[in-house]
Amino acid sequence: MSAKSWLIFFLVASMWGTGFMWNEFALRELQPMSILLLRMGIGVGMLGTIVIAVRPPWPTRISEWLALAAMGIGNLGLPHFLIVWGQQHVDSAVAAVLVGSTPLFTVLLAHLLLRDDRLTGFRLAGAAMGFGGIVVLLSRDPTTFNGSTLGQLSQLAAAASFGASSVIARRFLSGVSAHVQAFVAVGVAELALAASALVIGQPVAWPALPMTWIAILALGLFVNGVSLTMFYHLLTTIGPSRTQMVSYAFPLVAVVLGVVVLREPISLQLIAGGGLILAAVALFNRRSPA
Repeated sequence: MSAKSWLIFFLVASMWGTGFMWNEFALRELQPMSILLLRMGIGVGMLGTIVIAVRPPWPTRISEWLALAAMGIGNLGLPHFLIVWGQQHVDSAVAAVLVGSTPLFTVLLAHLLLRDDRLTGFRLAGAAMGFGGIVVLLSRDPTTFNGSTLGQLSQLAAAASFGASSVIARRFLSGVSAHVQAFVAVGVAELALAASALVIGQPVAWPALPMTWIAILALGLFVNGVSLTMFYHLLTTIGPSRTQMVSYAFPLVAVVLGVVVLREPISLQLIAGGGLILAAVALFNRRSPA
């Protein structure tokens, strides 16, 4: 990875890491669907402005448009709903660490579907270590299947969705501008969420508290705005497996903010499980001996 790629990588990690904290603030007043519709709407406006200014070329193949639609649902609409819904039942730090397991799903799918992103011995060992961390995090009370368990499982489902969609983007969207990828994906996500809200009869509730507006704006402008363009740029330049290593970095930001800002408890289980997941990045980035 070049110095530019590393800089983009850490900027994305920082912005994504704050997203779990902003979700917690927004959930104090709003339901998940309202949060998502508002933040995606802001993202659409911001990214649309960027597309108008940059004027990138648009896709010409049907396969590219279908892949963009899949990205809107699989990389934005569905996983972000699972994350926000799950955060009603688990702390932001736990949610972030579980979503940080995304590379475990990415590397396996990339090995099956991509020729230039193969599974090496070190990556396989890293996947095993990361899976061990997930087991530790989910083993708090294995005899009880409650709201907390569902909240944890929803984060893992979001991680799987992120992993699958990133592989789709690399395989079918390598020639599509990152600006177009981000704009169309967010637009599709907003439409899908709006349709879902109509079906379940849940109208958008507007925030009344200033802190909720700050959270929504931060989520829309940075988590669903600037960072997405950077993320799709990384996908097409360094590949999905390395790009999804950002999932090992943003939990560190989220855990620190959860403990310092939100006053969430930090347990030995979180340290052990999170440590195993985060340590796996070293194995993912090592080269197997020739």
